[in-house]
Amino acid sequence: MSMINNLRIWEKTYYVGEVIRDGKVIASSAKSGNLIVDAGWAVVKASSSLMLFMAPCVGTGSTPPAVTDTALDAFLYGTSCEGALSLAEVATITNTGDAAGTVPRSSNISQAFTWPLGAVVGNVTEVGMYVTTTYSAAPLTGSLYSRALFVDGGGSPVTLVVTASDYFRLTVYR
Repeated sequence: MSMINNLRIWEKTYYVGEVIRDGKVIASSAKSGNLIVDAGWAVVKASSSLMLFMAPCVGTGSTPPAVTDTALDAFLYGTSCEGALSLAEVATITNTGDAAGTVPRSSNISQAFTWPLGAVVGNVTEVGMYVTTTYSAAPLTGSLYSRALFVDGGGSPVTLVVTASDYFRLTVYR
């Protein structure tokens, strides 16, 4: 299987943003589907490496994602590959189905990134992932891979208001 086929799970990625205050979720989005942009897909197709590093970022823009995007509409905060690894909570993997194949097999993988208190402050409306073939401690190294607007249960864009007293958690579902 080629590396590109191995990465196809990223095509069906969904994001959920949550604002946490005093240990409680006070605001959240519904699952927002991502759009893989041309620049990020080009990195994946051109890479001979089996290892790609992803780093999440959030912003305040409201322009719908387009395949020609090369950055968030209005960048607010992001982390490096190193930061993403240190922020990531243990991935949760749920598998269904049976060994005989009589029940269809599916899996749900999620990974959460919780930024430090006060690191993300503002009206958060968009999310993206940067991709690079080289591990880096520098923020936003590489190319924008995917972008999405946070949405409510009806699919309309939503704003998550994050203050200096809040944590922001991004959960990625694949």
